[in-house]
Amino acid sequence: MLGHRPEFGPGRIIERCGRLHVDLDTSLQVLVIQAIGLGHRADDPEPVLLVQYLERIDKQIAILKKVKGSVKIPVSVKLSPFYANPLNIVSQMDQLGVKGFVLFNRLFQPDIDIKKEAHYTPLNASNREDNKLSLRFAGLLYGSVTGSICSSTGIHTGEDVVKMILAGADCVQIVSTVYKNKIEYISTIIEDIQSWMKSKNYSKLADFRGKLSNKNLNDPFVYKRAQYIDLLLNSDQIFKKYPTV
Repeated sequence: MLGHRPEFGPGRIIERCGRLHVDLDTSLQVLVIQAIGLGHRADDPEPVLLVQYLERIDKQIAILKKVKGSVKIPVSVKLSPFYANPLNIVSQMDQLGVKGFVLFNRLFQPDIDIKKEAHYTPLNASNREDNKLSLRFAGLLYGSVTGSICSSTGIHTGEDVVKMILAGADCVQIVSTVYKNKIEYISTIIEDIQSWMKSKNYSKLADFRGKLSNKNLNDPFVYKRAQYIDLLLNSDQIFKKYPTV
C-alpha cells in the first residue's frame, strides 16, 4: 500500500482520507524512509551508530521534500531532542515550508529488571520537570522561524501551558497528564489558564505569547549555557532562593 512513489505514499493516503495535515515523526525515520522509498529497509541490520550523522540528516530532509512535493495539506514535523544542533535542523526545515514543529518527541526507553536480569519497557510517563527543554527551545525559536512551535513533553498543568506560551510556543501537546487524570482534566487546565489570564488582564493568548522569549529579553544569557557557570558559582544563593531545587 505504501509503495515507493511519493504520489502513492503515506502522505497522499493521509491526505485522501481527509486529514488536515501530515505530521512527520523523525524518530521513526527508518519506517518512514522505507515507506517513501529512499532505500533503507526497516529490518536493516546495520546499527544506527554506524550511520553517518550528516547522511541521516540528508535523508530526513529528502523525506521532507518528497512529502512536501506530494501533498497539498500542511506538513508538520515532530523532532527528537537528540540532534547535535536542533536549531539548525528546524531552520532548514522551516525554509522548506514546514508549517509546524513539535518539540520534542518523548522516546520510550528500555529498563532492566536486575532480579530477572531481563529488559522491560515501562510506560515512561513524563513529569513536570521534563518540560524545561521544550520551554528553552520555544524561547529560542520564537520570532526566528515562520512555522508554528508546539511544545511537548512534561506539560501537565495550566501553569505549564502558560509557561510555554510565555516562552513563545503557539500551542502544546499533552499526553501523560491525560493518561493520569483522564480526558476531563483538560477542562481544569483550560480553567487554570483562563484564571491566570484574568488575573493578569490578558484577553487572548497573543497578548503574552513570546513575552519571555529570547527575542524579547534584554538578558542574552537566559536561554544560553553561559548561565550554567553563574549557577555553579552562586549555588548557595540559588538553593536559598529555590529551596525545592
